[in-house]
Amino acid sequence: MYSSIKIKDYKCFVKENDYQGFDDIKPVNVIIGKNNSGKSKLLEALAGIVEGTLESMPFCVKLETTLTDAELLQLFSPLATAPDFPPHSSYWDVIGRHLSGRKIILEKASTDSDYQFILDANTIANLAPYLNIIDSCLHFPLLIEQFKGYRFLHLRAERDINKEKIDYASQVTDYKIESNSTGICSLIARMLNDEQGHTAKLTGNNGKEVNWKQYIENDFLSLLNEVVAPEITFKRIYTLTGANNLYEIYLEEDKKGGIKLSDCGSGLKTIIATLTLLHTVPRLSNNYKNIFAFEELENNLHPSLERKLLKHIKKYSVRYPDSLIFLTTHSNVAIDLFGKDINAQIVRICNDGCKSTVEPAMSEKAKQTLLDDLGFKASDLLQSNCVIWVEGPSDRIYIKKWLELFGGNDLEEGLDYQFLYYGGTLLSHYTANVEEKKNTDSLIEMLKINRHSYVVMDSDKKSSEDQLKDRVKRIQKEFSNAHWVTAGKEIENYLPTEALHNYFDSSLNVEQFSFFPDIYKNIKKVETFDKVKFALDITKNKNYTKENLAKCLDLHKQTEMLIDFIRKSNQEIC
Repeated sequence: MYSSIKIKDYKCFVKENDYQGFDDIKPVNVIIGKNNSGKSKLLEALAGIVEGTLESMPFCVKLETTLTDAELLQLFSPLATAPDFPPHSSYWDVIGRHLSGRKIILEKASTDSDYQFILDANTIANLAPYLNIIDSCLHFPLLIEQFKGYRFLHLRAERDINKEKIDYASQVTDYKIESNSTGICSLIARMLNDEQGHTAKLTGNNGKEVNWKQYIENDFLSLLNEVVAPEITFKRIYTLTGANNLYEIYLEEDKKGGIKLSDCGSGLKTIIATLTLLHTVPRLSNNYKNIFAFEELENNLHPSLERKLLKHIKKYSVRYPDSLIFLTTHSNVAIDLFGKDINAQIVRICNDGCKSTVEPAMSEKAKQTLLDDLGFKASDLLQSNCVIWVEGPSDRIYIKKWLELFGGNDLEEGLDYQFLYYGGTLLSHYTANVEEKKNTDSLIEMLKINRHSYVVMDSDKKSSEDQLKDRVKRIQKEFSNAHWVTAGKEIENYLPTEALHNYFDSSLNVEQFSFFPDIYKNIKKVETFDKVKFALDITKNKNYTKENLAKCLDLHKQTEMLIDFIRKSNQEIC
């Protein structure tokens, strides 16, 4: 697959400028820019490149790919030789193996020319006697048709799912879906009203062969509920026909009648259109080699649903690695979700009034510039959906590990939650009570930083009879359903015995109200206790497991409560 795709001499990507586009291609490619900056034009050009004809590419193109052994062995046979080769040497020996791993540029330098191949200077110098052979072999369709068999599935920003007739003339495996969503209602209606029990190699989510009707009623409905639940859960999807044989999609909730899709918000239509392109179209044709271009999915879509739809797309890209996904957006949600994803990239398109340029947004500073481009103020954004307040860095290490062990890998730091440090006694300067803030200027309102805040505090008790400090009692009251006071003296009192035995190579037990730093210094014969280094080391211990942690005081219960709080913070309709 091409590792870089760039164009020029196409509308706002002017001929006089350098090639513009993607320096790199990732499974998910997010395109951000102001209105009329060139986002849609870049996708138009991409569609032409995928089609791969001179008529579809009335512009200049520069592609980059890395030559692999599998490709080169088809071009330079290890069994064939030539008269001017050294004795007993094959095309592979003389040429092929020297090209392995080399990057090659394919350039279509004018609107009506074919691709020409450009090799790096060292390769040209080393293989100079054989350049004519290389040139003829590299024009083999294998390299210039890497998008062969791929489909370009496009969903424009202007879209709607309307009533439609069933198109019986088209093969369902090649059903035409327009970029404005035309064809989606017709396809779903045809599948739901199939009287022949067609399967067309259709496999359900359970791996078993299903017919078209079963797929829509069960598998597609499940996919839809994955995105819209728990706010909405549909129990049935069906179509009804009206005047002029026009079919309309209906959705039914439990204990409610069917609702016409035309009476639903356009956000729900966006979700159905996206899922149809991602799942139904590829399953009908059994072809997952697709280039998806989704424009502004956030339009009329609630932020919580947008986040879940984008997460669905993110998981899809991992499950189907042959697919490539391109998203244009004006939403900060996409920046949050894909900004730190190694399988995604964000590019920024700018237009100075004369030309459009594309640049990758790789650094944190560049990503902040994107927010400026989109017109967001800091007060507009919740840059993570939940904040966990902890005393210091070692607490973060422990709690993050507990979230991983008890909550699975679907909770992501920096997106689903973030840590902030309050620094011990500085907690006395924080409050969640607006009225309390009015009475003194020394308090900082925690909920203004993030209204989904959870506070974890050491009890600092030396025995069960000791009282909590006043600042801890106040935070307990203000965060009545969003706090955790350690059952022991400090967070280190949740250390599992099995991990301590392995770490210290002794039968050490830490009691509920023991002061662990003194225990550590006594065993190690040292003057200081590095809390952060120890936390990093002990959480990597082979006996620091979910099963052993579950035996530590109230850790399991408190961690589950925190996980539930994080999940609800991410599900809440804002």
